Amino acid sequence: MKALEVDYRTATVQPHQAAGFFVPKKITTNVKSTKKYYYMKSGTKQEMFESEYIALQLLYEAVPTLVPRPIVWGKFAAIETYYSVTEWIDEDTEDIGRDRGTGLSLAQKVAKLHNTPAPTPDGYDARMYGFPTTTYCGSTAQKNDWTASWAEFYGECRLRHICRLIEENHGSDNELNELLDTLVGNRSKGKFDYRDAIEPVTYDPSCSYAHSEFELYLMRMFGGFSAGFFNEYHQLVPKTDPKREYDDRMDLYEL
Repeated sequence: MKALEVDYRTATVQPHQAAGFFVPKKITTNVKSTKKYYYMKSGTKQEMFESEYIALQLLYEAVPTLVPRPIVWGKFAAIETYYSVTEWIDEDTEDIGRDRGTGLSLAQKVAKLHNTPAPTPDGYDARMYGFPTTTYCGSTAQKNDWTASWAEFYGECRLRHICRLIEENHGSDNELNELLDTLVGNRSKGKFDYRDAIEPVTYDPSCSYAHSEFELYLMRMFGGFSAGFFNEYHQLVPKTDPKREYDDRMDLYEL
């Protein structure tokens, strides 16, 4: 409550839904008869909460209505547990933290995000693929080393990284490594390099500066997005050349 600068005597904290890797709560405050709502989640992994907060800040700066406004993150004073707080967003009730009406469709918001140029990382003289912190996809840490080539970033920081984690838990697999060598090739020889298409990509709750199409495979794989969404999106963000390999790239990113 101190971090939010609210009086704990006028606030309530309630459990909110279920989550796998953190504890979600709804905070309700009452200041001068005006209710305000916040969303808080907590857990024991500091890096996870810090990196997600940084990612939310960057996403909010690019497209404010695409994500909830990040407010604060930190550590509880009395226990080894960390928290992050954002504005409360609930479109089904009146408990909306702010007016989010912009008239933009989801496809337009995602396109705006992907058309926002990535910044040049500190210590580099050009834009890179990667992210300034380790991010998490569920409980799995994502390797985000700054990389000049998209092919190298995807091959090394995604495919090879996750396969190394699998081998750590289940033992080595020579056949798997041979397949990766065939698919990815030597790390110094990028098979394709879409340098002009560096865009921020978010995938709950991970972020990285990646190729714009990398986010679309999740939408296709998990469903819930109609052909109309992709048609509208690609009117604003055209498919990358070679366009005939678009579906192949989507299949590749599902690995």
